[in-house]
Amino acid sequence: MLRRLSYYPPLTNLARRVGLAPAIRSLYHRWAAPGGVLKIQVSGVRFGLYTKVPEELRFLELSTMSDGGVWSERDMLAAFLGFLRLGDVVYDVGANFGLYSIALGKRVGEQGQIIAFEPLSRNFERLKANIQLNDLKNIRCFPNALGERGARMEMYIDEERPWRSTLLPKPSNDSAKSRAMEVVEVVEGDTFRIMRGLPVPCAVKIDVEGFEHSVVGGLRHTLGDPRCRLLGCAVHPALLPSGITPDHIVAMVRSLGFTRIDAHTEGAEQHFVCYKGPLVAEHAV
Repeated sequence: MLRRLSYYPPLTNLARRVGLAPAIRSLYHRWAAPGGVLKIQVSGVRFGLYTKVPEELRFLELSTMSDGGVWSERDMLAAFLGFLRLGDVVYDVGANFGLYSIALGKRVGEQGQIIAFEPLSRNFERLKANIQLNDLKNIRCFPNALGERGARMEMYIDEERPWRSTLLPKPSNDSAKSRAMEVVEVVEGDTFRIMRGLPVPCAVKIDVEGFEHSVVGGLRHTLGDPRCRLLGCAVHPALLPSGITPDHIVAMVRSLGFTRIDAHTEGAEQHFVCYKGPLVAEHAV
């Protein structure tokens, strides 16, 4: 009840007007995440994630709370958890600080494997800390971005919301705070998989703030493999390169054998949950 009240617009607006919002957010953060750890449960899977500041707590709560029938990040995560079984392999592209990697690592068990890609150094360190927090041994982390070709690229960092950082130039009206940069290593997904001897995944999650088309292009052979049967992709239309639309990404995904594509809208984002084969439920046990 307290958590839901904290998101009730009349109360949050009143707190802003009287100047109490920062203090209330800080107090709420201490209550909701004692010791800086937020306990989360999605589809029967329980895990914890570190939250350093109230903004991170809000992001994680909004990502994992049910929203009365409105599509949310929780629904995408639940789709993966409902599909996967013990021993499965999953690629988490744009792992951030590990919401999917940790939850899916719990789901596939010691026999399974999560391959996580996160190029931003601060997020990568948080990802490793969250893996240790949950005592998971089945997650392999790589400090790389995936794309259509290998390169060193500038990642534009949103200092207040690092999970919104992108490899694409930020709009000119962004605040100066949002323009910090870090040079990251981009690798072509299919080539990297072969060179590192990584297994073909049965499922891939992509959330890369506008770089989706390049990631899918670079993983074309991996995603086209019959063993890869589930793709979850968050598409950010406002951040896509000039000339690229969500329809281009959907067309590419269809060409790789995904016959069922469920589209959902969450704010400015479009989420696509893509399956191969008519009897998807056969995979889940």
